[in-house]
Amino acid sequence: MTSFRNFLITFLISVLLFGVIGYFTTVFVSGVVQGLIDSGNDPQNQGKSGTDPTDPDSGRSDEFEPDGESFSFLIVLNDYDPIKYSDYVPTDWEAQNMIYSIDSYGNELGLLLKKSRHVHATAIVLVKADKEDKEYLLCYISPETRVYTRSGAMSLGNLYGNYGINVLKEHVKALTGISPDFHFVLDGYRMSEVIESLGRYSLELDTDIYSYGDYYMASYNFTSDEKKAAFDPDPVNPDDSEEETGDYVEEIVPAPVIGRALFAGTHELDRETLTILSNLKECCLEDVELKGGYVLPAVEFYLKKIASMSEGELASFITELTGSVAYASDSPFDEKPALASDFTSEDIGNVYGMIAALNRLNINPVIYPGNYVSTHDSQIGYYVPTLRTAVEDLIKYR
Repeated sequence: MTSFRNFLITFLISVLLFGVIGYFTTVFVSGVVQGLIDSGNDPQNQGKSGTDPTDPDSGRSDEFEPDGESFSFLIVLNDYDPIKYSDYVPTDWEAQNMIYSIDSYGNELGLLLKKSRHVHATAIVLVKADKEDKEYLLCYISPETRVYTRSGAMSLGNLYGNYGINVLKEHVKALTGISPDFHFVLDGYRMSEVIESLGRYSLELDTDIYSYGDYYMASYNFTSDEKKAAFDPDPVNPDDSEEETGDYVEEIVPAPVIGRALFAGTHELDRETLTILSNLKECCLEDVELKGGYVLPAVEFYLKKIASMSEGELASFITELTGSVAYASDSPFDEKPALASDFTSEDIGNVYGMIAALNRLNINPVIYPGNYVSTHDSQIGYYVPTLRTAVEDLIKYR
């Protein structure tokens, strides 16, 4: 009997204890759940949840499904200008003719020894229209980015001039993990034709731009003493301009002279401004950020112009500027249409849905990460890509 009484007392205490615990636990859990429900309905938290039933525009980006397919393309600006310059590196055909023209005394050997001008890519932008993430990636890649080829280390700008657009696309794929489906190449002397066909873009330039020999450089690359000497130079003795040695006159190349090309302030992208800004030499990390900072908004501006076109208008635009010629040559010296591209009007149907959706998608402008290695010489400084950071930033677009 005593054992039964002890069991009964223990049982009643257990029931009472666990009943109290269960009651308070139920109250607590119910309170938490109700709090979450109330928080979701609280107008103050609607910005955090991303939706608001009373706002007809809320959640549109999540509900909107663009047509077409994801695609990517590479935009390459270069400094090729055969109208202004005639001293470019000879083509294979021209070089062969020079060799045949050399007589037994070698009187024409100077044709092969003279310094020749090379073509460089001056700005490179990778665009990825990502349907899955409903986003456009605009990635500025500095033409001073150092890569390695069978000929050794060189910049992407020089790589384009040496090997052409297709090899450049392979290196962009290696840097980003994104293989461009198409490319658009704009020669320096015809760039303005594309710009004028779409309308001029205005930009705010934060620094003066100076001409310096073959380069255009931001003013902060020069010391105050250099700028003072440039704009108030000492007289140059004309007798010092050349020196006779032997039977020929040795040409003494004068040091470059600093000149003002563009003032800081608001500028429209007319032919002259476009040429100067496109050829701005990137001599430091600030230059990479400066140039990328005006190239990417300009690309976004013109992409939105294109996105506003109907499918028929876009087909006419592409046909007019490309001449209905699919350009895929590896020679930067080839005569090209104003917009040299392997994208044709036949490709529009596959991607037009994504193009037209641009204004309803997120646009993510980025500058390819890296560090500038300065050697105090604008000709041999270079931009070292930070591949690990790039992989982390761009992996979702692959």
